[in-house]
Formats: sequence, structure tokens, C-alpha cells
Amino acid sequence: MSATDRGRLEASPALDIGWLEDRMSRLAWRPRDRVERVGRIEVLYSSVGPKRIVVLYRAALEARGVTRHALYTGIIVPPAKLAGLVRTLTRTARAAPIGRAVIPLPEAHAVLLAYPNDPALRLPAGARTARQLAARLLGRRRGGTRVVEAAFELLRYVPERRWTARCRCVVTEGVGRRRAATAIVKQFARPERARRCYESLSALGPGPPAMAPPRAASPAGVPVRIARVLGFEAAAARVWIESLPGRTLEERLGRIDLEPVMAGLGRSLARFHRGRTVLARELTPEGERRGIDEALEAIAAAFPDLERRLARIAPGLGRARDGGPPGVLH
Repeated sequence: MSATDRGRLEASPALDIGWLEDRMSRLAWRPRDRVERVGRIEVLYSSVGPKRIVVLYRAALEARGVTRHALYTGIIVPPAKLAGLVRTLTRTARAAPIGRAVIPLPEAHAVLLAYPNDPALRLPAGARTARQLAARLLGRRRGGTRVVEAAFELLRYVPERRWTARCRCVVTEGVGRRRAATAIVKQFARPERARRCYESLSALGPGPPAMAPPRAASPAGVPVRIARVLGFEAAAARVWIESLPGRTLEERLGRIDLEPVMAGLGRSLARFHRGRTVLARELTPEGERRGIDEALEAIAAAFPDLERRLARIAPGLGRARDGGPPGVLH
């Protein structure tokens, strides 16, 4: 990408929330949608790549006193690439939950794509799809199980890279017996990453429900748990993982005393490091330093004006210890 194109991308009005709210209010809706206005727009994620800028927005859509939230991926590209991108997205996009699935913003060199449309991930969506996928998973694990209800709850989403959701199901087993079932599903744009996730979790083995020794428990008496893998769909780069009960630290931060919580997390981390497992990949100081040196060379080649500043980084890191022991980087 030329310096001129990069400057245009970084100056795109699509990065101005006020401008975007105004444009979406006028362009995003079909007559039958009856959206009165676009309220607040938030940026949930952004990534600046060598050929494009990708931004994930959450927009509040207001109609008849009711507010709904919708996700949109904004893709900002050089002007010469925009028309082709819009044609591709229009051809492959499915219907959006509300409004238009594809919203061109030519004056911003950008296009908005409504979630769950994602050409790199081809995400599952809708209750019917959730029911079919859950039935396939549970049917492999228990004969005679039938999924009667299912829905996805979005947990994490990085456009064009990865998606994580909770699948909540109601299943029947036998005559009139119903129960709830929950699983976590992760989908990756790169199949090798999905396989690595599956193999890493599988290497831990089914194990006991608690990964810690019998008497080693958190202050609350709950043993340390690591979610087990439930299934792998290689063709879709999709991994199914056990859904553990409880609440995330993010959900609890505003309601808890952090000091004992962090102490408990520290003890759990120490127990983890005292454990033993087989690693498919080893990290060494020498190997990590080689990777850093290669990255510095690539950046200097792409941006020669940074070469002198980059040259000061390597000496500042010091020398990697020869023959250092392999370890885990986290």
C-alpha cells in the first residue's frame, strides 16, 4: 500500500463516530425496518493491517421506544479496491437481523457488513443452525438424544479471525425427559489454528472433573477446572468445548474484593506451573530472540524511515542466554 493510500485510510470519516451515526441513520435501513434513529455507536475492536483497516462497531438502534443492539464490521480499503469489495460482500452476504446487510460508504473508502456476515468465517446463525450443530455434537456422544431447542450467545468476536459463542440447548432423552445442555463453540478463520486448539485441549486428556490434587482447592472450596474438548469439525474450523459453571472474572470485578481473588488466582497459577504435561512446542530464549530480529528486519524493510529507531531495540533487549532451558510463554 502506498503512503498516500495509507493516509487516506487513517483519515477515513468511518473512524469518526459522529459522522458514522449520521450516515447510518440515513443509509442503513430498508422502509420496512422502521428504525427511527441510530443511537450510540461503540468501537469494540480495531485492526490496522497492511492493506485495510477493520473495525467492529456496536450500534444502538432505536424504534418505537425500544433499543436493539447490532454489530457491524467496518472495512476501510484503498479507493481502487472498494467497488470490488462491495460486489463480493453483496454477492456472499446473507440477510441481516435488521437493516441492510451491506452498507457502502464510498466517501469514507469503507463498507459496513452486518453481523453475522463474515466472508472469512462463514458463521453459523439462527436457532435452526444451532439446533442442527448441537444435534450433531450430542448425537455423536449419546445415542437417542434429540435437541429440541438451541441458540447461540455471542461471547467474543474478532472479524475475519475468530468467533466464540455459548450454545444453550434443551435436549430430550427417553420419554418426556428434558434437560438443559450447554457447550462453548469456537470457530477460526485459519483451519490450522482450530486444529491446534483441538489438539492442545485433547492433549490434556479427559481427566477427572477437577484438575487439581484432591486436597488442593481454591479458598471457596472449588477445585481448579480446565474445560475439556467435546468435538472438532475440521471442515468448518470449529471446536466444541465444555462449558464450565460459574461467572467470569470480568463479570465479577465490580462486586468482589480483588485482593483475595488475585491471591487465589496466584495460587492456582502456581499449582499449574508445578504440574506436568507434554508440550507440542517448546520456546527458548534463542528462538524468541530470532523471531524478534526477523520481525525488526521486516518492519525496517517496509518502513525505511524507522530503521534507525528499530536498530536501538535489539541492544536494549540484551543478549539471549545461550543454552537456556525451554519453557512456556504466557
